[in-house]
Formats: sequence, C-alpha cells, structure tokens
Amino acid sequence: MRSGERLLWSGQPDARRAMLKPFAFYLFAVPWTAFSLSWETIAVRMAFTGAPPLVGIIMTLFGLPFVVIGLAMMAAPFSANRTARRTIYGVTDHRLVELISGRSLKVRSVEASSIGPVTRRQRENGHGTLSIETGSHRDSEGDRTTDTFVFESISEVSRVETLVNRLRQTAAAA
Repeated sequence: MRSGERLLWSGQPDARRAMLKPFAFYLFAVPWTAFSLSWETIAVRMAFTGAPPLVGIIMTLFGLPFVVIGLAMMAAPFSANRTARRTIYGVTDHRLVELISGRSLKVRSVEASSIGPVTRRQRENGHGTLSIETGSHRDSEGDRTTDTFVFESISEVSRVETLVNRLRQTAAAA
C-alpha cells in the first residue's frame, strides 16, 4: 500500500469455483492423454521389437509432445485452484489491486482514473465475477482490444461493484 492509501475491501477468489472454468480441458484431456500414452506404448514396443528401430524412435519422439500437452491439460484445474488460493484482490481509495504470490510476488494495479464500465455476473448466493474495463489498445492485426481487470469468483460481488463505481465516480470528479 502506498502512503496515505486506505484499503476499502480485500478478498480472495473461491478456489473451488476457479477449478470449474478449466474443467472442460480436463474432460478433453483424459481421452487425449489416454490416446497419446497408447501411441507411446506402441511406439516404444516398435522400437524394441521386429520393426525398424528408427521408425519406433521417430514415432516415440513424435508422440512425446502430445503426452506433455495432455498432462498439462489434466493439470489445468489444479493449477487454477492453486493460483486462486494464492491470489488476493483489493480495492483502495486510489486503485484496484491484484496480488498473486508464488516464486515471486506479482502485483497488478489499476488507478481509479482508468476505471471504465463495470460488468457484474452474480449467482444467487452473492458470489460472482466483476469485470472492469480499464482501457483499450490495438493488437498486432490492428483490431481494437478491450483491457479488463477481473475480480474472479468473489463473495459480496455486489458490494465490491458499489465500491468500484464510487471509486470511479470520485476519480471522475477530481
């Protein structure tokens, strides 16, 4: 926190909910990985049996990236859960902040003057996601892309939206 800055709200994403978003990858990853491992088993057997060894080695090397991709897809929900448990969001009287701890601390913040329109998605229990537009830029192909700051799977999403909108109005009045 900066000198003179007050914390108005802080929270963490729901780690269990964070796992649900990449779960579709998991459902696709299981057959992908099973096929890749079957391919590798056949390729290794070919390398050590009657087939020309070079064919088995090439097939084994060809299949390895597919196994790695499958394992990465299967790990995606667990990685999202881990990241959510290490994430802290904050709203201060000057900016929005996201902290992600890990091997190093990643800090991302948006000044109040950059806060644009806010979109809230809320479930019946009051949890939800807040997407805040913070600007736009042109991508490498020249298309306009909207920059967003997202508070993912937080409790009291309606209250946080109110705080963010007040912060935006205060910045606009200044």
